[in-house]
Amino acid sequence: MFVLGLTGGSGSGKSRLAAIFVQNGATVLDADAIYHAITDSPSRCTEELATAFGADILTPIGALNRPALAALVFSGENRDEKLAALNAITHRYVREEFDRLIAMHRENGTSFLVLDVPLLFEANMDTLCDATVAVLADREVRLARITARDGIDRSKAEARINAQPTDEFYRTHASAVICNNRDEAALSEEAARLLKKLSITGIPEQK
Repeated sequence: MFVLGLTGGSGSGKSRLAAIFVQNGATVLDADAIYHAITDSPSRCTEELATAFGADILTPIGALNRPALAALVFSGENRDEKLAALNAITHRYVREEFDRLIAMHRENGTSFLVLDVPLLFEANMDTLCDATVAVLADREVRLARITARDGIDRSKAEARINAQPTDEFYRTHASAVICNNRDEAALSEEAARLLKKLSITGIPEQK
């Protein structure tokens, strides 16, 4: 089984590329979906978060109250320390679930698995992968996509981009980079070239 790590900043087109990989025979595991699954109901993760940040970050049933947690972490002093503590907890549980799912897919004979992880390198999830790809796009293209998709103004979209890694970070860390400044047809062509290249290292011939 070949495991490909997929990452990229907001507005780069990561979800579009993931969908194209699915069309070419991949199974995608989404880190955001896994995070929601382990925090939308009481779990060991929510218990540890409550121990670290207080019971007020939980709903009455013990699930994570995300707005309450965000208000606590991103306001006041020691923001960086609080964010590091949050990531240390959540990344561990997400990694644990990835380990379980990868083992299950390997046992079930899955041939091509994509891990869609926004913080792929920061959370050391790239160590689970045979190769990694980062999706990049020009800043103005990303701004247009974010404002249209999320209904936010340009200043908020710029703040979001500024808080994320630079293109150079992705170019330095990823095995491959795909630039997504054009339409989906162009992105599909870039994906096809990548899949053809990776087939040398073991991916079965794609559609």
